[in-house]
Amino acid sequence: MKTMNKIFLSILWSTLMFSSFGQEVVIWQETFSGGIPTNWLNEEANGAAWEYRGPNTLPDLTVGSRGSCTNNFSGDPLHSSSQNDGFVLFDSNYWDNDSLPCTANNIGSGPVPGPHLAYLTTPSIDLSASSYAALEWEQFIRFYQGTTRVEVSVNQGVWSLLHANDVPVASSSENPQKKRVYLSNNILGNSDVRFRFVYEGLYYFWMLDDIKILEISANDLKINSTTYGDFDFVDPAHPTGYEWMEYSIYPTAMAPTLKFSAQIENWGGLAQTGCGLNAQLFSDVNNSLLYNGTTTDLITIPVGGSAEVRAGQFTMSADTGNYSILYRTLQNEVDEVIYNHLDTAHFRISPCVLARDRGIVNRIYEGSTVFWNSTFELGNIFLPTYDMPVSAISVALGDNADVNATLKGKIHTFQYGDSLVEALIAETPLQNVNLNALNAPGEQAKFQYLTLSDTVVLQANTPYWITVESSAGTNHLPIAMSHEAELYTSWIKNSDGYFYLTQIPLIRIQSCMDTGQANPDTTTSVTYVDWSKWVLYPNPTEDVLFVNGIQAAHGLKYSVIDVTGRKIMEGTYNTSHGIQVSSLPSGFYQLMMVSEKKKNMLSFIKK
Repeated sequence: MKTMNKIFLSILWSTLMFSSFGQEVVIWQETFSGGIPTNWLNEEANGAAWEYRGPNTLPDLTVGSRGSCTNNFSGDPLHSSSQNDGFVLFDSNYWDNDSLPCTANNIGSGPVPGPHLAYLTTPSIDLSASSYAALEWEQFIRFYQGTTRVEVSVNQGVWSLLHANDVPVASSSENPQKKRVYLSNNILGNSDVRFRFVYEGLYYFWMLDDIKILEISANDLKINSTTYGDFDFVDPAHPTGYEWMEYSIYPTAMAPTLKFSAQIENWGGLAQTGCGLNAQLFSDVNNSLLYNGTTTDLITIPVGGSAEVRAGQFTMSADTGNYSILYRTLQNEVDEVIYNHLDTAHFRISPCVLARDRGIVNRIYEGSTVFWNSTFELGNIFLPTYDMPVSAISVALGDNADVNATLKGKIHTFQYGDSLVEALIAETPLQNVNLNALNAPGEQAKFQYLTLSDTVVLQANTPYWITVESSAGTNHLPIAMSHEAELYTSWIKNSDGYFYLTQIPLIRIQSCMDTGQANPDTTTSVTYVDWSKWVLYPNPTEDVLFVNGIQAAHGLKYSVIDVTGRKIMEGTYNTSHGIQVSSLPSGFYQLMMVSEKKKNMLSFIKK
């Protein structure tokens, strides 16, 4: 293993030293900042049209669909990167039915009844100088029947399918959902290329923004997501469905066996060979390297292809503290974009807390105003692997909570099958909202503790649904949310039934008041902590290194880590003087930046 590590590190070092550090270049883009451009074609067979929502339109950019199947004809808008400039949408629900109720009897009662066939076509784009390129856009779709697709035409030729969206019937995509399609050789090298976005069908809508064509690198392997769990809801080896979920905080009695894996994607213009994953586990107490594992069976990933790669496993000891994982992709080619193939994850081993959230408030669950006057429960599924005593449930609430709202914590057993089965086994007394423990997006979460009257022992290897319930009435109880939830692992129940959540509520269970912060935050998932604005420059560097994008540098600590995982330099960051690295040998290094609310790993090259 030592020989393998030395060979890998040598390859990684030389690869990065001679990398061209390629960056993707925007060849062409449209953000719809002033509406739909006049040189775009906006066509629909029956007279409907794609619409623009902007800051000065009516309705404006705060409104998505205005059809009947929305809340008061005001659906959610597209939350795109440039949402403040506006976006475009085809609103099939509105064109077919603009009056209540949203029922089958009203289908076809709108100004332009469906089904619809709508085209939004770009002007001619010159790609004659492009060797490797991709079309990207951001979208939000809710769909009933038909297709939403992108077509391409070269040199005024026939239209051919480039991409078709896959959205289940009566379901929605993420908001926003970012799409990327690689352009083939028969498209590239031509001076007259057009794309058109086609809505064909009936109900509900397709929203678009930030459409661009990027000149991409030949070799670029990217990490899309990482995990140290092994969750697979449909695996027959998981009898309850909830085995091997990833937790951000483990009690000592549940010290985990970590299973390191990543979903990686070839973002380059050429197939990537010898692809795999390296994972390094560190103790944050002294930055000691506990594990260093690499994929044993390397693979080839075609252009636009993706794969899961694994880097072994490691059984943790029951030592309390914070831990960090550094993931990096491997490949035979020289990766020309050195930043997107690295990722970090963080977790904590606690005396007594079990949590799935990452401690940072990603967004606030508001809930529809339809349910503000009725009771609802919202929470996470947990599967303790030992008989776990629980004395309290903790929850992070949104900063716009009603001062008169009340809440309580509840513990249910839970079974997922043909129908959901849950049985209440304990609940806390009703409490008022703690106004000193409210949260805004981007903050390190502050928790309100809901204490049980008597300690409850949860049985080992049994799923539990741990919830917070709002009392009936008109009071508003927003819940802080963390990162993306695995399917069927977080749920809400209201008067309409059960619905699974796409984000994890910041709701935990605990047998004591462990207040240690894990700061379990990752670069691939948290949206409000914008690591993309933390940029090292100059990079590569010969003597001094600066960090651009830090909003406040007071008290910001840094550590420089070499490729073996050894901390070789540390200090407090100074925005005026930067970090002096002239004494370092030439090579590849990690810079760990740490503050009270943020922790991030950045890469740099010392010439």
